[in-house]
This record gives sequence, C-alpha cells and structure tokens, in this order.
Amino acid sequence: MASQAYYDGDWYECVSTTAPGESPASHPSKWVKLPIPAAFSAALVSLAVAGLQEGEGQTDKAARNYALGSERLSAAIGRNRDEGDFAQATVMTR
Repeated sequence: MASQAYYDGDWYECVSTTAPGESPASHPSKWVKLPIPAAFSAALVSLAVAGLQEGEGQTDKAARNYALGSERLSAAIGRNRDEGDFAQATVMTR
C-alpha cells in the first residue's frame, strides 16, 4: 500500500488500508489531502511565472525565473530537511 498518492492535481496521504483502485475520489474517507508547505510558495510562483513567460516567447526572462525558482526550491528543500519535515514515503501516481 502506498502511503501517499498524487491524484487529480493534489497530493493525498492514505489513512486507512486501501485496495487497488480505491482513489481519493472513490473512497475519500481513506485519504487526507496534503497542503503544499508554505516554504515552497516562492519557488512555485517563480517557476509558474517562468512557464508563462516562456509561452509568450520571453525566453531571457523565463530563464532567469527558472533559475530563481530552482534556487528557491533547493533552499526550501534544505530548510524542510533540516527541520525534519520530510519522512520516507512510498509514492504512487495514477
């Protein structure tokens, strides 16, 4: 049994034994939606802006925001790892 799953655009943690095919949509009582840690918000904003800029042909600006987003993501991962917010999980996708 996976302890976490990415389903329909969100992360979920399994809180009860599930059988194959029991998704957060079909068996919501067995899953809890996980929030995105606030430490990742700045990285996500930079990466989203970069994606929009790239789509509009603003490649120089997009490259800068991709780099900034990557730096922010690495910093956030380091902070969360240092604070013990990460636990080993088995992850599945649909």
